[in-house]
Amino acid sequence: MVYFIGDVTSGSLQKLRQQIFRNTEELLRLFDERRKLSKSISIIKSHANMDIRDREREIFVMNNIHPADSIQKGILNMIFEYTISCETMLNVPEESSHNSEPIVIRGPISTLELLASTISCSPGTEVYANNELNEKFIIGAVKKGAHIIVGNCNNADIKIGHCEELGTYDIVISNNDTMKVRSEIVHSGGIGLKVQVD
Repeated sequence: MVYFIGDVTSGSLQKLRQQIFRNTEELLRLFDERRKLSKSISIIKSHANMDIRDREREIFVMNNIHPADSIQKGILNMIFEYTISCETMLNVPEESSHNSEPIVIRGPISTLELLASTISCSPGTEVYANNELNEKFIIGAVKKGAHIIVGNCNNADIKIGHCEELGTYDIVISNNDTMKVRSEIVHSGGIGLKVQVD
């Protein structure tokens, strides 16, 4: 099929969008299947006292799938991280220590922003923000496989604020080069978390 770019009136844009929609549906179905397989693999690895991350297996897959270019290799690495996230979901303890002291980290704001995104994001995370996000936060979030959304999330799993005290936030970054993180956030893992950044 050949379409002319910019030819919106001929219906080619709609046809391409339909193809993309079907492709997205199929990708979601395959990722759901991968999630279920990953959980089964995690149980086997746990019983055999094996590490979740297996670099030799990643290299085997990379060498036998032969990604065509650096973009495909990057996507394959994201798939590896998604799989590892799925496998580690079973290993997160049910109870969390809500009464423990927050973790305090000091450093340049740009480093703290990058660290906040690394702590709060995983493949599939939705990051909501009404204001412009710090460039380092965006870089970290996208590298972790998160999706940035302009807007507000009322039922966020993790809330990040730019203020002095945690209060209703799980992570805060203050102007005095300090970040406070609720300790249970560091130990929790998840796929498809919703993060609100204020």
